Amino acid sequence: MTRRTALAVVGGVVTALALAWLATRVERVTQKERVGATGEARRNPFLAAQRLARRMGFASAELKGAPDLARLPARAVLVLPNRRQALTPRQRAGLFGWVERGGHLILEAEYLGVRDPCLEALGIGRERAMRGAGRADPVTLPRAPGPFEIVGLDSRQRLIAPAGASVRARVETDRGLQLLQIERGRGLVTVATDLAFAENHLIGMADNAEFLWQLAHALPDSREFLVINRIERLSLTAWLVEHALAVLVSGALVLALWLWRIGPRFGPLAAEPAPVRRRLLDHLRASGRFYWSHHGRGRLIEAAREACLARLARAQPGFAMLPSDERAQRLAAFAAISETDAARLLARADAGRGAEFIALVRALQRVHARLDHGAG
Repeated sequence: MTRRTALAVVGGVVTALALAWLATRVERVTQKERVGATGEARRNPFLAAQRLARRMGFASAELKGAPDLARLPARAVLVLPNRRQALTPRQRAGLFGWVERGGHLILEAEYLGVRDPCLEALGIGRERAMRGAGRADPVTLPRAPGPFEIVGLDSRQRLIAPAGASVRARVETDRGLQLLQIERGRGLVTVATDLAFAENHLIGMADNAEFLWQLAHALPDSREFLVINRIERLSLTAWLVEHALAVLVSGALVLALWLWRIGPRFGPLAAEPAPVRRRLLDHLRASGRFYWSHHGRGRLIEAAREACLARLARAQPGFAMLPSDERAQRLAAFAAISETDAARLLARADAGRGAEFIALVRALQRVHARLDHGAG
């Protein structure tokens, strides 16, 4: 065994032992990582509350907009969060009319500094709450086991109960009055400074789920749990962004390309070409092409025939006085063309086709050639 082979064997054994040692020391451990809400749970903060209501025997649904408030079913519970300034006075009146007919409305107070017409209609006031204000009474509800340990019902504002109202329940913490239930007609209005305890991230903590369930069936006739998350003013821009964003982007790109295409170019100006004097032959050629392309062959051949015969009459003054047959014979002998071509030239026959036009022009050229050579 050579030295190199021995070193290779020793190295292999050491590597195998090291791998065996690592295999006995390394352990696979599963670790959970919180990634937050996704999908529907991210869009709807009360999705867990809706599922809780379904499991407890209620029908549950999410309303999509303010127009759905005009079709609220009887014997239902409606959760209405803050940021509802888009509600019109007529919609608010209809909502409280539904409550008086037996509905249960759970309202979340607007933030301090934001006007809340719903609470104003109920006569409920709001003010800033400081830590330690009020009595730290246990959280209890009528006809419900308690006290409840609630997480998330500790807003920085507190409610001021209206004088003379029929109050069914009050929930106070060390920050003051945080929840108030008021009877209105045959229905009930529950006002909370904060509904965070009923949202997805807190409903599973402490007694939040049980507390929400006790609020939901405060009216024994309630059979449906409804949630409306966003009440926004109808906006064409928002609708287009939500439903036609791809069309808007592509249209903007097409518009930008079109503007770039028709826009002026900024750069060095090209020098103007020097004016060129055209030759007479160029003008004649251009005129001929124009008449040829616009079906003016007859006009061209007539002008050429008249020019040729006028020149022939000047060269031979007695030619025009001869009879037609003799003129055709004399012209054929003079230009060395056939008597048929000479007769057609003198009779002013129309050159309707290209071959006839070329034949007549060729005969005229022979006449001009004979005149150029001084033949008489």
